[in-house]
Amino acid sequence: MGDLPDELLLFIFSRVTDGPTLLTAVPLVCKRWRQVSSDPAAWRGVTVCVQANRVASSIERTVLTVAPVVGSLHVSLSESPPVSGGRPNNRFLRAIEKVVVCTELSLQCDPPRWLRKGYLELVWRSRNQLKRLSIVLDNKTKTELGHSPVDVLSQMPCLEELTVYVHKKFVYKSGELKDCFPNLKGIKVVEKPTGTRQHDLIKDLLVDSLVRAHFRPCFPPRPDLLTALEKCQKIESLYLNWEFTPVFKSLPALKDVTIDLTVEVPLQPEKVVQAFCSLYTPTVEKVHVLVEWCVFRCSWLVLVKSCQSGVRALKKRGFNGTITYAMVA
Repeated sequence: MGDLPDELLLFIFSRVTDGPTLLTAVPLVCKRWRQVSSDPAAWRGVTVCVQANRVASSIERTVLTVAPVVGSLHVSLSESPPVSGGRPNNRFLRAIEKVVVCTELSLQCDPPRWLRKGYLELVWRSRNQLKRLSIVLDNKTKTELGHSPVDVLSQMPCLEELTVYVHKKFVYKSGELKDCFPNLKGIKVVEKPTGTRQHDLIKDLLVDSLVRAHFRPCFPPRPDLLTALEKCQKIESLYLNWEFTPVFKSLPALKDVTIDLTVEVPLQPEKVVQAFCSLYTPTVEKVHVLVEWCVFRCSWLVLVKSCQSGVRALKKRGFNGTITYAMVA
């Protein structure tokens, strides 16, 4: 094997997707591998899962230090996220300061402040090829060149899947990301707390190519947000507030729906039934309803009976798919 051309060695071992194996095991089989592995092609298929706040050394972090590129990088936190001003893990920041990610770069959750800048720099270096991305949107984090998260996103036309963690004080200017994602297939917008200020952001992310969308803005939704969703004629899966249900009949590809239903106090059973019935369309095959209720102000038994009535009413309308619901106190 040591006599094989570099191109053939790269072809053989490029099928290995485990970074630690490429780093430690392959050199035992092929002595020339350490020399050949300086080629980015050797690592393009590798997936690395790493804990950003782990202080102890890890083989995954070593892979990031050695590899010029990786295929996918999933960043998590080993414990509950530190406070936003907590001590940075400089070992992790050094490990990612040069690597480029080819396909997928994800965050487990909204990261602490010390991680955001290094992560944004990583996104910036990888912007020309990334297809799947998780990113935090705030108005403070910038790259060394002065690019904000929105600036970076606006230069990523290859994106197909996007998850954004929206900082509670983030201010988005309408139109900043409009027409930036011709290939976008899926979006997830995570807000804590939800509010109306991100309606413009969601509207600009509702592009014609979307197949999946997950967002829960504060209701009632603006009329132009309903209109933007109605234009997503390829959409198959939705997770949103039940106030968007009037649009469902205008989405011919819609098959899978999860809605968030907040129960009013005092409980009005007929409105719960109405919410279930509003989910009916000829194309939808799977429905899941998340019912948010106040345990101290609403009877659980009455609510369950209302949901059961809603299921029966939806079936009477001709729905033959799967219907499930869950209570969230």
